[in-house]
Formats: sequence, C-alpha cells, structure tokens
Amino acid sequence: MQAAVPRNGYLRAEEPEDHVVRLRTYNLHITYDKYYSVPKFWLIGRDESGQPLQTKQVRQTFATILPCCANEPSLSHP
Repeated sequence: MQAAVPRNGYLRAEEPEDHVVRLRTYNLHITYDKYYSVPKFWLIGRDESGQPLQTKQVRQTFATILPCCANEPSLSHP
C-alpha cells in the first residue's frame, strides 16, 4: 500500500488495482416462449455504480455457462 501526497490536509492511502474488489449485481428475469415451448432467462447486470453492463461484460462473468446472449426486447436497458 502506498500513501499519496496529502491534499487539503488529508492523507489518502491507495491500493494497487489488483486489490480492489469490483462488485457487479445481476437481476434474473424468466419468461416463457409459447412458440418454442421453452423458458428464457434474461440476465441484467449492473456495475458498482448502478450502471447497466454491456452484453460483453455479462459474457465475461458467465462465459462458461451462458449458451448465448440476446437483448430482451421488453426490458429497458442498452
């Protein structure tokens, strides 16, 4: 850990980037497709500031278990 140069009388400690834990949250929506008679699972992720994750960021987290990714049309997210 390194101490940064004091600003405004405060001493700020900085951790190396590999020690910072990034928190992502996910909401799971389940719909049913009557045409194909299968359930569909819609995963919406948000970063630590509450901003929606891009599809590629969700894929990074769940790369080994997600068969494919598509945007769910009725949910309002990018």
